[in-house]
Amino acid sequence: MADLLNQEVAAGRLSQAFVPSMIFPGEEEAHKNFAAWQQFWNPDQIAKLRKVMEDTSRPLGFSPAAFDPFFTLLAKRDMQGTDMPERFSGLLGISVDQDRSTWVQVAALIPGPAYAAEDFYRRFTATGQARVFDPALFSKRLEATLLSAFIKMAVIISIITILTAFLYFLDWQLTLISMAPTLFAMVCTLGTLNLIGQPLSIPTLMVSVVVIGMGTDYALYLARSYQRYLDEDEPYLGLIRLSVFLSFATTFLGFGVLALSDNAMLKSAGLGLALGIGYSFLGAVTILPPVLKRIFTLKPPADEAVAPGSKTHRQRAVRRYRHMEPYPRFFARFKIILDPMFPRLAAFVKYPEIIIDVGSGFGVPAVWLLELYPRARLYGIEPNRKRVRFALQAIGTRGNIEIGSAPQVPDVPERADTALLLDMIHLLTDDKFSLTLKRLHGKLRPDGSLIIRATIPSGKRFPWKRWIEMTRLRMHKGIPHFRSEKDILSIISEGGFDITCTEISAPGGEEWWFVAKPSAREEKIAVPAS
Repeated sequence: MADLLNQEVAAGRLSQAFVPSMIFPGEEEAHKNFAAWQQFWNPDQIAKLRKVMEDTSRPLGFSPAAFDPFFTLLAKRDMQGTDMPERFSGLLGISVDQDRSTWVQVAALIPGPAYAAEDFYRRFTATGQARVFDPALFSKRLEATLLSAFIKMAVIISIITILTAFLYFLDWQLTLISMAPTLFAMVCTLGTLNLIGQPLSIPTLMVSVVVIGMGTDYALYLARSYQRYLDEDEPYLGLIRLSVFLSFATTFLGFGVLALSDNAMLKSAGLGLALGIGYSFLGAVTILPPVLKRIFTLKPPADEAVAPGSKTHRQRAVRRYRHMEPYPRFFARFKIILDPMFPRLAAFVKYPEIIIDVGSGFGVPAVWLLELYPRARLYGIEPNRKRVRFALQAIGTRGNIEIGSAPQVPDVPERADTALLLDMIHLLTDDKFSLTLKRLHGKLRPDGSLIIRATIPSGKRFPWKRWIEMTRLRMHKGIPHFRSEKDILSIISEGGFDITCTEISAPGGEEWWFVAKPSAREEKIAVPAS
């Protein structure tokens, strides 16, 4: 080890180095030192020294044999190693290892002008005889390790956050829009730290993970609230905005206090976190509202005609539900694709202008008809407030849907030419069903059409659709009122309508179509007050 250190000093990679073997050499080191001693004190060198010593010492009064012991040492042919006294162990940095099996020596080295930490560490550890601790190299490697770990952590958290948002929205556009404020916050935070001369330290790197985790919440809350309420003036949306602001304010104040700390690490972390959270909130309240308002605004209806049930027709109907919550959006898509109601419904409705829809649900049949007939307007009624909200967004300015349930019927500006009761009469008792028909009779034109689709129980062994509906009703404490074809025809006739068509909706199914016209009979139909 001493030879290696001497080589490092000679090469300028170390300026100073000391090991105890320089004072107490062992056998091997002693032989090396003695060989160097003999090489220097060769016979010629000794003869010259002896002559100089004799010439100088005689005038000074020394006897000719005064320096014989010294010259005897120069003529010595062997040199033994020197044992180090144990009392000097602590002074020289030597101690017993923790397991008391080996001795450990600690030596301090001073780097030279040509010192390279990585190369020095590699050379000395390769010998297997020493371990090197360089504080600067250790800090550099620790920083690199932590930097790599935090970058990986930030990437993993980013991927998980994006996937979570996508699984929640099931809409890639809303997902990207929700992530935009976080990206804005990261760029602005790092840019601000650079402008104020704050180095990219480990506490600053921690900011990225926290900002992604906490700052994304503001954007997700606002995007989700817009998706749910679909109206900037909705009071509940204002409450959510206030909650987001209070959450930001408390978090920002907490991190702002850290930024005023005297501790360098806490100050760096607090400054980065305060900036990250602040920019996250700023991005959420400035970027999201105009973008969300734009994407949730329905485009004006197209004037060109489309074939009923065509691909273009389906796309235009489904497009009205874009960016809504996953359930109504996918419900509308799969209902239009899979339900045999479409496009048979178009055969019963001929160029309507005013349509009454009792039990509008999410407005899927209404939207399907409105896209087919650009001049039509629809007025519906639906007891579920949530469904009304989505249906109103879907139909846009093409009509209105009120909150209410049959036998209540919607108000219309003039007599309607079409009334729809689709998959809902099993929710009504006979009296309510009859009253609903009588009220519709008073709102329809003499040449108008009443279109009903109803479930008629059959002898099928596994009527799974009906079982699902019955289970749903029982969960909501409702009572189903499924009727036979004869009973339905009787109630329709009692309500003042004449049947013009009766047919099954799909082979093997239990859904039936009933199409009727207002009766031309002279007797007046008594309609109780609403």
